[in-house]
This record gives sequence, C-alpha cells and structure tokens, in this order.
Amino acid sequence: MLRRCKVCGRIFTANHIGEKYCSDRCRGDKKPHSITGTYYEDEESRRKKHKSTLAQESIEARKHGMTYGQWKAQKYMKEFEALERYKRNEKNTK
Repeated sequence: MLRRCKVCGRIFTANHIGEKYCSDRCRGDKKPHSITGTYYEDEESRRKKHKSTLAQESIEARKHGMTYGQWKAQKYMKEFEALERYKRNEKNTK
C-alpha cells in the first residue's frame, strides 16, 4: 500500500498498516509506545500538555487550601450533583 511520509511528504510503499515514515531518518528518534513498536508523532507535546494541565490544576487546588486529589474530588462531586439535579428535573417534567 502506498503512503505519504509524515515528515518529508515522499510517497513510499508501506510494509504494514501502521507505517508512517519512509525511512529511519524521517522516523528520527521517535520512541516506541509499546512492544509492538507503534509510534506517536506528538508524544512529547502530548506529555507536555498533560503535565502543564496537571500543574495548573495543582496550583489552583493549593490556592484553595486543598490537595490535588481533594480538588478533583470536589470538582467531580459538583458535576455529579448537577447531573442528578438534571435527571430529577427531567423526571418531574414527564
């Protein structure tokens, strides 16, 4: 099957369905995600995004005098309570 390289744009013949790069050079130093050797193109940016979000939420929790776990628990409880109110309202309107 013919594919277009995600790095250089060159058309190449893929040996398997998950192949994204035409050569080792284009593959660069991408780290394998699992034993099967599948690759994430933006693994580093995905990790950075997750860490920054986690750090921001941790800072926000500390501003309110809570740990990250307490902050998340409170957030989920508010969402749960809102969902329960919505279900009760739906049930009462029928």
